[in-house]
Amino acid sequence: MKVKTHGMLLGLFFSLVLVFSFSIQASAHNESQGNKMAEDVNIASEAEVGEFLSHIIEHFNPLLRVNNPNPTLEEQKELVSLWVIFFEELRKQGVFNDGDDMYSIIINSANIIDNHPGHPGLYGKVVDPDAQGSQIGDALRKLIKDEGCAAYRYGGEDRQACGEKVDTIYGEFVVIAGLHHDEEDSAVIEPDCTGLELDTTAGDVENEESLDTQKLLLKLYVKSIISVTQDLLVDGRRKAMEELRKEDPDRIIGFDDMASIRYTEFQKKIACFSEGDFKEGSIYVFIMELDEDATVVLNGNSPQLNGLNLRLRDPNPNPIDGEENKNIAELLRNSVTENGTPKDGKGDFVEYHWLRPGDEPTPQWLENNLVPGNSHKISYIEAADVGHHEDPVGRFMYIFGSGVYPESDEGNGACTVAGKGNTPQGALLNLFLTASVLFSVVFPGRRARKEFFRKLRNWRND
Repeated sequence: MKVKTHGMLLGLFFSLVLVFSFSIQASAHNESQGNKMAEDVNIASEAEVGEFLSHIIEHFNPLLRVNNPNPTLEEQKELVSLWVIFFEELRKQGVFNDGDDMYSIIINSANIIDNHPGHPGLYGKVVDPDAQGSQIGDALRKLIKDEGCAAYRYGGEDRQACGEKVDTIYGEFVVIAGLHHDEEDSAVIEPDCTGLELDTTAGDVENEESLDTQKLLLKLYVKSIISVTQDLLVDGRRKAMEELRKEDPDRIIGFDDMASIRYTEFQKKIACFSEGDFKEGSIYVFIMELDEDATVVLNGNSPQLNGLNLRLRDPNPNPIDGEENKNIAELLRNSVTENGTPKDGKGDFVEYHWLRPGDEPTPQWLENNLVPGNSHKISYIEAADVGHHEDPVGRFMYIFGSGVYPESDEGNGACTVAGKGNTPQGALLNLFLTASVLFSVVFPGRRARKEFFRKLRNWRND
């Protein structure tokens, strides 16, 4: 069976891995077993850092391409959660992270940071070992190119870092242990987010006080994200196809080529979807596949959830319908389908409980297939063809969404948000925003949309 690659179009560097079965528990690891733990590593000892890296690599062995060349779809689905749990284990303080300067960094074949417990905000950023002024450039270059160990100096101390490559069916990763550095080190490059400006931003939604108006802005925000994603992928496809045909003028571009091209183009910009116009306060974007599991392609607030299926239970009664144990995947899919079939452009508001940014997650939520938090969330979601209807070899439909967290829920389940929604200006703004939603559908030209929304934002600020 060939692995479904188009499902990974946007689905980033680490999701859907291979058949293995393990449970990572601190109690199962101790020095008597020869497994070096993070807190016991001497930062200047090549042997000890290497032993710590070997401990981490042990848990990649069942994921290697050579060991699992043909995983079934069911096996992939079953193991996504285990992969997410493993990466979470690498991030949290414990066996693989001493909470200070001993942890592992994972970098993919495009030199993009896939996991960084020391500086989680660097997820999706590109590393350039040749950048001038970097404290870790020389060591990083050796670890990425040659593997093995490299000596370097940081914080006035002599240190060792070790790296090893692992090859999964979704590409090659370099796992590096012991490389501690400043978050602003020049080897970490900010992504080029040119062309990814939104007509309606996360800040527009976050700063609105009226819940009704906030929901309308939320809808415009999601539609803006769909628009720039379509433009990004279509433009990237054109450029990549030109390069492929330069190499081989007679090459036939197939479906798998399209998936790979889109994946690469989105991969280059992934960090942009978690900052700037895309994220403000509790407002962020999420993208999911249209499979029965609503597999997470991107979570702009919690990248560790990328690749996770959303067949999670919401054990609390829904604030509106009182339903307990709502299945989040079914809720999302049913909201963007007609007669069971996903429909491009179909969207709706849905309500459920989720983890509000900044709160502590429910203990063992993932292991128990529960939503990660208990905050009331109202999300707007919409199905969209990210092929922009131009793709000659097939369509790529995904669910785009974002949500707000009402400030307070009264005992009767009603949402109360202080604001200006009942003022004459607020009512007029609501009407204007409703018209603008229709405008964005009827007049999809990007230049026309940007000018329209520029005037809308200026009007709101007057």
